[in-house]
Amino acid sequence: MELAAWTARQGLAEPLVVQLRPGEQSRPGCNPAMMPHDIAQKAIAAAGATFVEYLINFRPHVVGFRFEGWDIEALRRLVELVRHVSSAEVIVGGPTASGHPLDVLRESGADYVFTGEAEETLCQFLELARRPNSKDHAAEIPGLVYRYGGRIFQNAMPVDGYGLAAVPFNRPVVAGDIIRANRPDWSLLRGFADNFQGLYLTGGRGCPGECTFCDRLHGQQLRTKTAGQLLAEIEDVDRIIGEWDIDVQRQPLFAHVDNPALRERLVTWASIYDEDFFLDKAAASSFCGFGAKTPCKSVTAWASRPTPVRCWTATAASTANCLSGSSDSSRWCNSAANRSTRT
Repeated sequence: MELAAWTARQGLAEPLVVQLRPGEQSRPGCNPAMMPHDIAQKAIAAAGATFVEYLINFRPHVVGFRFEGWDIEALRRLVELVRHVSSAEVIVGGPTASGHPLDVLRESGADYVFTGEAEETLCQFLELARRPNSKDHAAEIPGLVYRYGGRIFQNAMPVDGYGLAAVPFNRPVVAGDIIRANRPDWSLLRGFADNFQGLYLTGGRGCPGECTFCDRLHGQQLRTKTAGQLLAEIEDVDRIIGEWDIDVQRQPLFAHVDNPALRERLVTWASIYDEDFFLDKAAASSFCGFGAKTPCKSVTAWASRPTPVRCWTATAASTANCLSGSSDSSRWCNSAANRSTRT
């Protein structure tokens, strides 16, 4: 969602975040009947009727999938769905795509794979897409893996010159100024029929560690949001839960505490992902101090964890982002294929 929000802030796209719900049947407003029956059934099985509706009605220029996990067959089916319903280019990003870009591009049938952090490179892609013969400029985009002239190309140089390092290729990372200038835009969500187990925010990116098991998807430079920015994002979530159609589970986390007044209290989690929250001690202390004063009413608990941080209230379902735009702007569809629950 941050990536979609950033493209909108740059005036390059008009994103809508739409839930992927494989197997969801047709509902009023969705008209898969305009497709052959066998294709319509495959489309609904792969992505759900809501996603198919957005593909049909918004006619996106670009469709993207965030891929995490190993179900490449599910991703391939989604790419095939787009080919049947739309003439859009298909892009893929996410952890697995960054770690294995050549395999993901080759086996999924997508047109492009974005490695690393894609705020700047996706914006560059969308800007170049407005030019004649835009694919001739694909070599200008750092970290991009793409098809051209029947061959696959990778815009990356080996870290050590030979591709033998633990993290063999340089991947794009964005400056801290971009991370601090951007923020999630929950108004982009559409069609989320399943409720969230919790909400997920980003506190920072990067880790200076050199753990041999880590793929260092966000680089080794630590870039953090300010405590005030994080609290503002949490307050946005609190307001949206209270005012808008976003359903978040409330859990009895105090059921076994000594204070009987708290035992019946239900808690909504807003979890913060930050690889190294406590490396910046001043920012961590500032956040905790501000947190005690926040006016939040709906989000009654949140937390951050030091390395390794994984969101322990995982998003409830895979998501898809659809983008529609006017005649002079791109239409983008971005989805998360096979988002694994992380603990």
